[in-house]
Amino acid sequence: MAINVLGLAGSPEIGGNTELLLDKTLEGCKSKKDVIVEKIVVSKLNIKPCDSCRSCEKSGVCKKGDDMQVVYSKLASANRIVVASPVYFMGVTAQLKCLIDRCQVLWARKFLIKEKQSNNDQNKSKKGILISTCGNKNPDIFEGVS
Repeated sequence: MAINVLGLAGSPEIGGNTELLLDKTLEGCKSKKDVIVEKIVVSKLNIKPCDSCRSCEKSGVCKKGDDMQVVYSKLASANRIVVASPVYFMGVTAQLKCLIDRCQVLWARKFLIKEKQSNNDQNKSKKGILISTCGNKNPDIFEGVS
């Protein structure tokens, strides 16, 4: 069975240090047998911010028509998720934070609507990696990201 790895490039700086580290990680994944790798550059997507309308809590569907609809399906099919973001203002980038906030719909489906997961074995085996970079020397700089 193939392992699907999804990389999320959270930096608005295309080709910067954070994306370079993500690319190297994904290259290592590609070198393994039966691994399918895909990368999403978050800053190239049209993702509207969550406005806390709570429609997802009732229907399990976000009412915003944007690129998150594609991201939801890719997140669902991924066995491994690699998230890469520099630290901006003690947290992940605004672009990545917007994507994370919009994942509230996935939480609502599972815990409020109690939607049956399509493949429980796959969901149990999901794992993630966080790659985070920063040019600041403050030893506590990564606390807001972790």
